[in-house]
Amino acid sequence: MRPREDLIMRVLGRVLAVAVSALVAVAGVSTGQIANATTTNTVVATISSLGSDPWGIGISPNGNTAYVTNTSGTAVPVISTATNTVASTITASGATGPVGPAFSPNGLYAYVTGTGSNTLLVYATSGNTLVASPTVGTNPYSVAITPSGATAYVVNNGSNNVSVIDTATNTVNSLTPTINVGTSPWGIAITPSGASAYVVNSGSNIVSVINTVSNTVTATIPVGTGPRLISISPSGLYAYVTNWGSNNVSVIDLTSNTVTATIPVGTNPYGIDITPGGDQAYVTNGGGSNISVISTATNTVTSTIATADNPAAIAITPNGQYAYFTHYGSAATVLYIGASSPSVTATVAVGDFPYGVAVNPAGTFAYVANTLGDSVSIINLSTNSVTATVAVGDNPRMVAVNPAGTFAYVTNLISDTVSVINLTSNSVAVTIMVGNGPESVAVNPAGTFAYVTNSLDNSVSIINLSTNSVSATVAISDDEAFGVAVNPAGTFAYVTNYSGDSVSVINLTTNTVTATIAVGDQPESVAVNPAGTFAYVTNLSSGTVSVVNATSNTVTATIAVGTSPYGIAVNPAGTFAYVTNLSSDSVSVINLSTNLVSSTIAVGDEPVGVALNQAGTFVYVVNYSGDSLSVIALAQSAPSPGGGGGQVAAPTTTTTSTTTTAVSTETSSTVASTSVSAPAAVPSKPGAHPAKVRDIKVGSPVSTTPENAPVVNVYAGSSVALSVSGLPANTPFVVGINLLSQTRVKALYASIGEVRSTPAGRAQVPAFKVSRAGVYTIRMSTKPYHVPVVKNYYVKVKVTVKKSSKS
Repeated sequence: MRPREDLIMRVLGRVLAVAVSALVAVAGVSTGQIANATTTNTVVATISSLGSDPWGIGISPNGNTAYVTNTSGTAVPVISTATNTVASTITASGATGPVGPAFSPNGLYAYVTGTGSNTLLVYATSGNTLVASPTVGTNPYSVAITPSGATAYVVNNGSNNVSVIDTATNTVNSLTPTINVGTSPWGIAITPSGASAYVVNSGSNIVSVINTVSNTVTATIPVGTGPRLISISPSGLYAYVTNWGSNNVSVIDLTSNTVTATIPVGTNPYGIDITPGGDQAYVTNGGGSNISVISTATNTVTSTIATADNPAAIAITPNGQYAYFTHYGSAATVLYIGASSPSVTATVAVGDFPYGVAVNPAGTFAYVANTLGDSVSIINLSTNSVTATVAVGDNPRMVAVNPAGTFAYVTNLISDTVSVINLTSNSVAVTIMVGNGPESVAVNPAGTFAYVTNSLDNSVSIINLSTNSVSATVAISDDEAFGVAVNPAGTFAYVTNYSGDSVSVINLTTNTVTATIAVGDQPESVAVNPAGTFAYVTNLSSGTVSVVNATSNTVTATIAVGTSPYGIAVNPAGTFAYVTNLSSDSVSVINLSTNLVSSTIAVGDEPVGVALNQAGTFVYVVNYSGDSLSVIALAQSAPSPGGGGGQVAAPTTTTTSTTTTAVSTETSSTVASTSVSAPAAVPSKPGAHPAKVRDIKVGSPVSTTPENAPVVNVYAGSSVALSVSGLPANTPFVVGINLLSQTRVKALYASIGEVRSTPAGRAQVPAFKVSRAGVYTIRMSTKPYHVPVVKNYYVKVKVTVKKSSKS
């Protein structure tokens, strides 16, 4: 592992990426083969060997697997969407006809109804093992999970009710075990807000509306004849119901709970799903052997796709590229339904451990701060190559460019300065002292002031850009000011408080904090939409983005994204936000009209900073541990063959940098001998030892607090590998070393590898080299998939300069 800082250290673990096999395009489609998709609504694969009478189908939240249920037998085939083949098969023990797979929002559990055994089968998706099987009503047909993941609602076709399951215990709710609905209930869907569940009753031709707080039916809506399944638009404004007997689809306005349109489709419509963008609905017509494609803007059928016999249930992948639908009694078909999601088109090598990125207004250059390289890489965006490297302060973090495109402003965390780069000469023109631990910087639209967050003294420095001097300092009441953004009018700044779990709103006329807004856990970055109506905040530990209404200064929505969301940027049109997910090596694309993730883009190792060009055609993502910049093109053609998985193809181009070092005019202050820099050398692989490594056995056991940690003495320039004791037995650890001296309040850590302790509780810390005097703290963190609560263990290394002997 590569070094990086404590705030973004991977304590959540890494989600293992599913490798996508290279598949050959063929003219004829057969089992497990992918046809080349050049137009939309094209069949690209047919998957057989799915058991007896496949019917239901559900796709996991990450898009990597599809679970198929059978009305006869007990097989639940699990399809890999990367290869479109059956990867494994679950035996649904105790079920004689499972129908209706659903997933928990985090993807950790799959829920399958057993129509013959009157049970709900709960499987852990990590190993497809059965973890619970609560008894429900008679002939359960379908199941839906609330967005919070707290409750499962099971539709019981034979007993005309819905069972309420508490997913924490996988038991029937003690207060409201069942909810009576209409006759022969069939399908169910829950609104994105989780406030209501809509149950389709095929025998009474109505939809029952359940309030999920009180678990009572609050309304009934007449629909067509023999209704079957239901899908709710991502906006939560409309529901679409298939009517088997009347060959149409009812459109329900969820605000008034009334049918506002009826759309004729094919014969015996059954399955339905809506694209993540909410613009189209796909309806399977079981009696017509085709699929009707509905435009939700006009509520009309725009095309009809011929299929094999008996199309049944249908599910669309989270990236909106593919639809998977079953054929009752035979197989499943994969349909390419739209243009590919944005993907990485180039990867540019930059400096050591890059962090922040900014693009100039002309969209011709990008500027990347390299934290351990103490430099800024300047990238020509027409060639995607580094054309210059500018030396700046110690541990540069974020970059902002003024509206004229003439200067870039770089925060230097350890130097407590901002470097001002002249973008004509690519040299540092002036260095400005700010507060303690500057993290982020934003320039107002007029280009007259820059706002710098100081993480270690909870303040914002306001720099007058005409004089390049601090003209005011705003105190922040909450802890650890981190990210900052200025609204388009230049009237307010929004500051994230990492340890305070809040956002401070600064009135830029009076330079005072006028509001403090509670958001998620450990907010990192913030971005404001071009209209200035909403601010979007990434919450590192919550895995969410908080949507702040800038008028009321309240959180109006919370959006689940990837693991450890860090950076965020909004496109110039204000229609999409792009969120870097540090621990899942991806970018979540949020549709801001629906506040839902519309696609996920795979990028490099540990993405942090993100920026767009002014045209909104490219996204630039800094990969901290990848020492690179991913270039994402937002306008893409149809994808190459390869299935419907949620992961986007790996970068296709790697650009070799030609670096020209520019001379800095910055005057650096002398660094005291007690300051600590990054390790001078780190193994390229976890556990690899550089030359002449000293293996040192630590005399005392590790400590659970850094204050009481045992100390090892070494000389500067040493390469050491520590043998430590006092650890839990047979446990994997992530090992990090701090990069700052003990005088700092906030210790920064760099990961130097992973180890596993022996049965005796001993472990060998991966080798590292220290070049400056000071006290280093080694931290060993238990990996979260091994233990329920992450625990830390510490040992210290005191580094001194070896005095030369006199002759």
